[in-house]
Amino acid sequence: FLAVLAQRLVRRLCTCRQEYHPNQEEFDSIVEDYGKEHFSRSGVEYSDKLTMHKPGSCEKCSGTGYKGRMGIHELMEGTKAIKKFIKQAAPADQLFEQAIKEGMNTLRQDGIHKSFAGFTDITEVKRVCIT
Repeated sequence: FLAVLAQRLVRRLCTCRQEYHPNQEEFDSIVEDYGKEHFSRSGVEYSDKLTMHKPGSCEKCSGTGYKGRMGIHELMEGTKAIKKFIKQAAPADQLFEQAIKEGMNTLRQDGIHKSFAGFTDITEVKRVCIT
């Protein structure tokens, strides 16, 4: 196999989305959800200029704050190490751990990237990535 792809749909924020500055506690919670040891690769740092978005309300979205959907993805490549684990019938958590070591972004991490980019909000990511 070449790769295994997992995906979920999240609601996309409408253009009426509202910008806000997350407080330190919310940011720390996001870092925790992302994985503290991997957050540095996200390129996001807490500052007074950091903005995120939350749903707004307009006629275009019928007051929901969302318009359409988009995918968040997790792609595990079929590397030699991954294939070896599969042949050995290794537990799923070992496969997952190896894939992360090789640079795989999880569904939650991809969702967090997209929430920092303003495509969706962190509440929506948490709703879809229940663990």
